[in-house]
Amino acid sequence: MHEITPLELSILAGELGRYEGFRVEKFYETGPGRFRIKLKGEGRDVNLECRLCREIAASQYIEKAGQPTSFAMAVRRRIEGLAISGVRQLGKDRILVFSFGKGEKGAYAIFEMFGRGNLIITDSAMRITLAYVQHEFKDRSIKVGAAYTPPRPAERRGAGSLISVISAETDAGPLYIEDALLREGIEPSMKAEGAHGAAVERAVRAISAIKGGCAIVYLKDGEAVEYSLTELKRYEGFERRDFGTLEEALSFAYEMVNERQGESPEARRIEASIEKQKALSALAVKEAGESREIAKLLFERMGEINRLVETARAGRRITLVELRSRFPDIKISDISLKDKTVTIEE
Repeated sequence: MHEITPLELSILAGELGRYEGFRVEKFYETGPGRFRIKLKGEGRDVNLECRLCREIAASQYIEKAGQPTSFAMAVRRRIEGLAISGVRQLGKDRILVFSFGKGEKGAYAIFEMFGRGNLIITDSAMRITLAYVQHEFKDRSIKVGAAYTPPRPAERRGAGSLISVISAETDAGPLYIEDALLREGIEPSMKAEGAHGAAVERAVRAISAIKGGCAIVYLKDGEAVEYSLTELKRYEGFERRDFGTLEEALSFAYEMVNERQGESPEARRIEASIEKQKALSALAVKEAGESREIAKLLFERMGEINRLVETARAGRRITLVELRSRFPDIKISDISLKDKTVTIEE
């Protein structure tokens, strides 16, 4: 499924506004770039699942939460118990901002849903107090203590393929632009100067007419393969489910993904690896005094160490600085991408 577009994010921000007044009960890190916020309000619990760059939506699929990561604990200290006071899209970018609390005790959770994605916590003055990934860019700094600033708007270009030209003038995203052009019999990859003006204008009007209020999930062999705010030509003939909101569609689609991944060989391999490491730790406890203490430490922190390993595996170019920022309570002394090893101290 595609990465969420600015248009979709603007619609989602409006829909998530229904949770204003709900308080944060817990925050979980459920995997690399994946989080869950447990909210309580109006006499009910709501679990918001976030996959960076993909979705933020209420979910009925609740994964087992092992030992909380250092990052999760740090987020809890900053927003737990606070009520959501607002949800908005920042500018026209793929940035979703949750406001918590009021006045000087308030805070913001900023979900950057582009690139590799990020979750940034700031104080009421928008000064960064925590970042899932710390970065230093030419035009901005994502580091603790720095004032949060979004990326500069991308430069709009007026030449190239037709789809790239229209993309520079709309927030809909390539999925919808391509569909509108195909419906007019226009090849999206063609040069802009070769397109028929009237047909392009009709396509642009169709793109501009896309709004919220409904969403579709397309299925193949019983599995979700894509979602959209309007009917897509390429998925004609697919089984489909219609929803009244984008959030409901995202929740349905990604819950199917969760269930499928939960039964995958990779998930079983990870689970088997964890059990094996627990058994080895138990054996070491029996063998020697010194080994007993080391094994005890490993056993107590096995969940966090496994998340560290999974994060390192998922990020092909992850740096030592990034790993240390995500796992501040683990003494990481070295990472070798060549040897695929991470060295931690006792």
